[in-house]
Amino acid sequence: MKLTWLKYREIVSAFYRSANTYVQLTRHKNLGGEIKLSTVEVQIIEHILEHSEECRNMKWYAEQIGLSPSSLTHYINALEDQGLIEKFHTADNKKDIILRVSEKGTLAYN
Repeated sequence: MKLTWLKYREIVSAFYRSANTYVQLTRHKNLGGEIKLSTVEVQIIEHILEHSEECRNMKWYAEQIGLSPSSLTHYINALEDQGLIEKFHTADNKKDIILRVSEKGTLAYN
């Protein structure tokens, strides 16, 4: 079988190496000693910290991270249960759920 994408093998291989290195470095990263997070959970916290001033909603984070809204909800609920993420609504929009990293999450991440 001829694989037409093989002409991009060098680029694809570089991407795989980078992605796999990232996964190995962040797999179950220990935050604050006792807190263990998956790669996706670390990415979620990083995105929320990076955009903390912008009051982004969960749909926006799902699109940016490449998760379905239901998958993001699953991860957010787990992070919230650990006290690392907080959900809130803005005064002018009670529909959208806005995310922020809690003080515990910020201290643990740093």
